[in-house]
Amino acid sequence: MLSIPKFVLPDRSVVEKSAGPTSYSYALYNYYGKGPIAAAKRRRFQRALSLGAEAAPNAQRVMDMGCADGLLLPSLARQYRSVVAVDVDETSADRSEALRQALNLDNVQVLCNSGVSTADLRTRVGSDFQLMFLLETLEHVGAQPDMWGTKIQFLHDCFSLMTSDGRIVISVPKMVGWVMLYKNVLQQSLGMGHDALTWRQLLRSSILRDTDDLEPLWAGHHVGFNHLKLDKHLAQAFAVLRREESAISVFYVLGRKNAASS
Repeated sequence: MLSIPKFVLPDRSVVEKSAGPTSYSYALYNYYGKGPIAAAKRRRFQRALSLGAEAAPNAQRVMDMGCADGLLLPSLARQYRSVVAVDVDETSADRSEALRQALNLDNVQVLCNSGVSTADLRTRVGSDFQLMFLLETLEHVGAQPDMWGTKIQFLHDCFSLMTSDGRIVISVPKMVGWVMLYKNVLQQSLGMGHDALTWRQLLRSSILRDTDDLEPLWAGHHVGFNHLKLDKHLAQAFAVLRREESAISVFYVLGRKNAASS
């Protein structure tokens, strides 16, 4: 019987302590609220865990690439023999490490890969990962002027850390379509953080799903990211073994093209 890991939200007080003196973190802002947006984001973690278990049922060694504040690590530590968590942001890596220590996650290793090449990372952690989680990270990865090409190269680098039949579970936010319009209007009305778009830009990306004039504005954040364009680039470079959507996210399970049937 397939074992599906359950996403368990760590106690808020532990996450607050791990956040340090500011008591603020990405995790606290996004996942500990009582509203529908926070609930949807928590369900996103659960769906990603389920997809990972289904895609790589025998995986023992996994990586959380772009681990942020480490909120997924307790759930991964319960399910898998060995977990490596990586983030390019030093503050995020420090918070993940503090959470790891507070919860005694002895089978988890946390690394900051700022300034670390893929080859150096491979030397440090190996290339035998059977499963990788890349959740709400890919939209932030890359460089101008080749935003899409550098995202795809990053994924090739990720696969170089994995076994030949390794699987990557990805989630990205929906940044075009009606959900984008609803989210932006709701966030503005509630005084929450929102994307700084003109009404013309917002309506064009929402209704027409056209982000051509926004892509030059992409600088590692959400503005200019289009999951529909990502669909096409992923299909060209990898085996997209599964694709599904929730209200706010798109999920993919990727394999190498030459190992799609493994």
